[in-house]
Amino acid sequence: TASRASGGASRDGGSAGGRLDKALELAGLIRERHATVVVYDYCVSACAEFIMTAPDHTFVLKDALVLWHNPGSSDPTDPYCAFLKTPREDGPRALRRGPCREGSDTVEYSSARQAQYFWERAVDPSSVTPPDSIYVRKRVASIYAETGVDRDILWTLNPRYYPRLFKANIVFEAYPQSQEDVDATATRLGIETKIIYDP
Repeated sequence: TASRASGGASRDGGSAGGRLDKALELAGLIRERHATVVVYDYCVSACAEFIMTAPDHTFVLKDALVLWHNPGSSDPTDPYCAFLKTPREDGPRALRRGPCREGSDTVEYSSARQAQYFWERAVDPSSVTPPDSIYVRKRVASIYAETGVDRDILWTLNPRYYPRLFKANIVFEAYPQSQEDVDATATRLGIETKIIYDP
């Protein structure tokens, strides 16, 4: 990830994700230094999951995109597969990625370090990540059913969901108003991956 945890604020100008171990280390520094994270341009994947949720206060500036997706594996000996996972709560099955093992429909994919992080920073430590809405869940599963593509699908998450997911106070200066807004911002930022807008 591309973020700084020095002084009073950590600014993430354009992180396209990053390595899990480094993101968790940076998240720990942010917590220790009581930094505030300011997201401008975009914050994707590990940036969204760990850097943005690490502090007590995060501000997402106007025309910035916070984007979630199903991660892949960086270990070539343990590739990830796609699964339609049954959620603990009611609702449609969610497309998730995880180790290619039998019975993965019910397995959680978090490492011990991830589990510890969510215990400290999530409202519900047993939450399944990445977070989504019912609308996003249906759209991702639909794209997967139509194309077989389970990677390279990004989505926004409406700010109304954050208070029940993370302990961090995450404030959006202006959340996009439409898919067209998201597409225009993505074009300006040079993001070519498909993004699903969560209304």
